[in-house]
Amino acid sequence: MSQFATPLIAFSEAQSVVREPPTGPLKGWDFLVDEVVKSGVERQIAERYFSDPQMPERGFIPFAAAPRETQELYQGMLKKNRITEARDCLQKYKALLDRIAQRSHVPARVIASIMYVETGCGKFMGSNPILPRLARLSGLSAPDNVQWNYERLLGLGEKVTHEQIRERAEYLKETFLEQVPALLSLSERTKMNAFDFKGSSAGAFGIPQFLPLSLIRYGTDGDGDHRINISTIPDAAASIATYLEMNGWKKNLTYKQKMAVLFTYNRSEPYGQTVLRIAERL
Repeated sequence: MSQFATPLIAFSEAQSVVREPPTGPLKGWDFLVDEVVKSGVERQIAERYFSDPQMPERGFIPFAAAPRETQELYQGMLKKNRITEARDCLQKYKALLDRIAQRSHVPARVIASIMYVETGCGKFMGSNPILPRLARLSGLSAPDNVQWNYERLLGLGEKVTHEQIRERAEYLKETFLEQVPALLSLSERTKMNAFDFKGSSAGAFGIPQFLPLSLIRYGTDGDGDHRINISTIPDAAASIATYLEMNGWKKNLTYKQKMAVLFTYNRSEPYGQTVLRIAERL
């Protein structure tokens, strides 16, 4: 999830559709609370967060029927001055990245490239509370939200069916719903309030722009302090290497195989192409 470029999830511009979303003690998040409880979160915990003053009213949430990233989105990152910045990142942490590369077989240049593409090597990690962002993405499939988007997109002149909109909303729910209980689990483990986790508008955080479940699965202590903090370069770099290795990165991969691994990190071909093009130039 590249914060340094732009958020991956593209929402269509909202257009007025006359209908008011439900509200109440859970601020309109009743549907999502039920889904989160089904995933194993205690209802008392879920309701506490979704009724918290820091949780915004749900409202209707616009989304595009078929968003797609283009190479133009990343073109600016391939300019000479940007490559120089990425190279500076590699050189500054080269000893660390070389150690991680030796252990994981993920090249230091690839790790540095991902850190740079995602957050400018830690400069732009985002300041949005990620719980509301993940809630928005997870709650897209609420029936009233699907209907609202169907009517809105028809009003914009798009040729869509209700089934297409429902399937897109279900895909996003399946992708992001598990991230909400994962974040609440991280909150319990770290004794941090879930609202204190800050990141991008797409709900990703830290230098690698991980989603909560990725941190749980792939978070790695890179500096030996027995803690995992992906807002630090050592832990971020080690965690990126662990992610790639566990998703199929190994020695002597073909270009196509490298792209397939990077596609698990960010489901965008232009993203993977950009990471590899920058890595080649470092």
